[in-house]
Amino acid sequence: MSRAASGRTKSDTCGPTLASRRVTPGLVTEFVCLTILVLSGARLGVVGARQVKLYQYSRNENSLIPGTGSFLGIDADGREREPRIDASGYLLVFVVHHRSIDSEINFWDDVEALTTQARPEVGRRIEYWGICDDGKGCDARQPTAHFTVLGYLEPFGMRIAAQADTRGEVLLYNRSGSLQGHVPRALSVRNQADLILNNCR
Repeated sequence: MSRAASGRTKSDTCGPTLASRRVTPGLVTEFVCLTILVLSGARLGVVGARQVKLYQYSRNENSLIPGTGSFLGIDADGREREPRIDASGYLLVFVVHHRSIDSEINFWDDVEALTTQARPEVGRRIEYWGICDDGKGCDARQPTAHFTVLGYLEPFGMRIAAQADTRGEVLLYNRSGSLQGHVPRALSVRNQADLILNNCR
């Protein structure tokens, strides 16, 4: 059958070519909606993963330092403080109570001195952070303490320290921020120093 007889051209048979197609408003709208859906899904996936990570992290206390932040404290002068320990050092975090601040400072000063005396190679690498249970209520005694007295930590760190204090514990962390050990609070300086050193590996 001839082309003339059929009355149909190649274009008629195969439909419009790419060159002849027009971008209609409806097609643009569909493309924009699809793009928004894809981007929104990706964003929700990232946010969801972060929330799951935060939930798991807060459940097991494997680390004090959130993945999105740093461990910061506020000292008596209102300055931000960060741990100043080397790669093989430790950070001991505990709560000091303003109602018994004098005796507690004396206690932890003696613990710090005894750990350094008993095992100098370890004791000198432990930094002590006492977190006041009354914010700035312990500031007046900071100059007399041989360790760092802080009024505040970041909210997550404050909650972890408060929970440990409720359990009668102090927290020992390594340089990377991972929890090295839950150390029980002891009544005597010697027992406390021994418990701390036993957790330094």
